[in-house]
Amino acid sequence: MTKGKFTAGKKVPVFLLLMLGLVLALTACGEENTAATNTDFTLPLYQGATEYANLNSDATFRQALFATKRANFTGEEYKVYTTGSALADTKNWYISEMVKKGWQDRSREILGDTALDTSGWVLGFVKQDHVVGVIMVSGPSANKADILSKFQGSLPSDGKNILIITQSVYKAVPTPSK
Repeated sequence: MTKGKFTAGKKVPVFLLLMLGLVLALTACGEENTAATNTDFTLPLYQGATEYANLNSDATFRQALFATKRANFTGEEYKVYTTGSALADTKNWYISEMVKKGWQDRSREILGDTALDTSGWVLGFVKQDHVVGVIMVSGPSANKADILSKFQGSLPSDGKNILIITQSVYKAVPTPSK
């Protein structure tokens, strides 16, 4: 495995890494959020992305996506989309649009490198107590992606890229006093 990068041959629980990293970042930073008054948590959707109902309505996929239930995360939601757009174009658009809407891009400080080898990427954003993960896997690599490998029969056969957007609310767990 290349330092700082995930490789397609190594199974990585992408969403679990993202959420764990966000938990650590949120609890460790303790910084004031400059977007504290911005309560619009509407997420932008990349133009041309099409909702992919096969996985959006799959209870087993939901369970796999949110496999590690943490007491301080509530209201987990997700949507799966397909798009023929290039990985880099979609990634750059999400970084730009989320920041414009007041979300803090915490991807690099949490994950170091946001690339999933050449097969995709992961981004993490925070606004107040809301945490968003945006994951994109290239269509031809989708069967090898950890979270998607079990759902080969449900994946699109047209080679389009898969875009997964997750959102949950983070509630800090008070530290017991000594």
